[in-house]
Amino acid sequence: MHVKNSVNIESNLPENAEQNSKEVDKVENIISQSRESSNRSPQLKKRNPTKLARTVSKRRGVKPEESWIERPSTDDVFEDIEQYFPHHNVDMPIVDAHESTQNPSPSGEPSPQTKPISAIPEKTGAKISRGKSIRVVVREMRDREHTHRKSVDATTINEGKRLSRKPTTKLWGKRPVERIPPGKKAPCLSGSDENCNEKKPVNWVKGKLIGKGNFGKVYLALNLSSSEMMAVKQIELLQTLSDKSNERQKVQIKSFKDEMEILKDLDHENIVSYIGYEENEQTVNIFLEYVNGGSIGTVLRSNGPFKEPVVRSFTRQILQGLQYLHGQNILHRDIKSDNILVDEDGCCKISDFGISKRSDHKLAYDNISNMSLQGTIFWMAPEVFTNGYSAKVDIWSLGCVVLEMFTDERPWSSLTDLAAMFKLGSEKKAPPIRNDIEISKEARDFLDKCFIIEPEKRPTAEELLNHPFAQEYPNFNFKVNDNKI
Repeated sequence: MHVKNSVNIESNLPENAEQNSKEVDKVENIISQSRESSNRSPQLKKRNPTKLARTVSKRRGVKPEESWIERPSTDDVFEDIEQYFPHHNVDMPIVDAHESTQNPSPSGEPSPQTKPISAIPEKTGAKISRGKSIRVVVREMRDREHTHRKSVDATTINEGKRLSRKPTTKLWGKRPVERIPPGKKAPCLSGSDENCNEKKPVNWVKGKLIGKGNFGKVYLALNLSSSEMMAVKQIELLQTLSDKSNERQKVQIKSFKDEMEILKDLDHENIVSYIGYEENEQTVNIFLEYVNGGSIGTVLRSNGPFKEPVVRSFTRQILQGLQYLHGQNILHRDIKSDNILVDEDGCCKISDFGISKRSDHKLAYDNISNMSLQGTIFWMAPEVFTNGYSAKVDIWSLGCVVLEMFTDERPWSSLTDLAAMFKLGSEKKAPPIRNDIEISKEARDFLDKCFIIEPEKRPTAEELLNHPFAQEYPNFNFKVNDNKI
């Protein structure tokens, strides 16, 4: 690939040939990622007539070919539990982790993980006891959520406010123990945690694939100890000696650990919470707050463009998340519709922090020199192709997401990745805003501000929160408005 023929960034690459080669490899990797993210063809799209809040599971309209990106509700999981936990006997009671670790079998083989149903009585309550099956745990979870919803005052819902949610149980300082289906080898701890045997075990099971990205796959998971759904982001480790020295795998693991260290203490309604980490001989696992529904990108592909009331609501929430992140000196660096999750109640959460970075400067908006080329090309700000940038790149990317929500097309939809790189890196252009889309003057002004070329003149997230477009319409109700997308 000849980068200099597409974008004039060769003058910013290191003079050393070996470093230059590595930087070019990064550009090629960025292009590869961008092609995956831009695989959206309006001509081939089939619109789903169902409501936005009802496009978040197979039962509610997700197309079969996109079933891997569904994030089902508790009702969906309970009604079709065998589909979501296909490798488990969902009615077989599970022996708790304490017993299985304290009473190994005489032969040295792993302890049996199941016993006859009649031999183990079940108990009720939020905490799993010895002998509780996956079906029982999911039933408890569903019933608890129904009770919570009924307890919410009807006036609050009518006013359009989102349900307050109980924070997901954290696994930091605990020992996650995956319950493996019979016949499969249980993973051994990697030995990196010397105090693992002193930590309280937490049983969990892995379910169906619900997402995949540049680094690893995301699965539905169930915390059996607290009767809660969660997501687990997982890298499968290569097993041979040569594989273990593989540089790509080392980069992936480092990315996971960096991501965990940056995000484990973050706590905000519009940020996906990171709730735990575990490493064994077979996998690296990051446990995440589970968000039922899907990404904004998923919903766009299913429903088409959004009407302005929904765009305003989502934009404000993303801005609130960015304001919090930037206040913690964190640059996301990959804001796009596929990285914004939205649940059935219209609550948006920023996700996928695999290439995020904590700034060493006092403020996230202070320019950082010698920053690497990171992100997805079509959503990148022009300054990413220079020697330095700041959290203002997230503001530019937010503008791209707003444009996506109005048009159901990625930015630079008519250009290839290389052509877009030229527009951004050499010509310093913003993605065009089509004249035929129906948006208000406030929306167009908001986009113009996000796409200011000079990053020092581009507004911060806090400033944009005061923009008229970032205000929800009075009495906006997502459940009422989602059928007007």
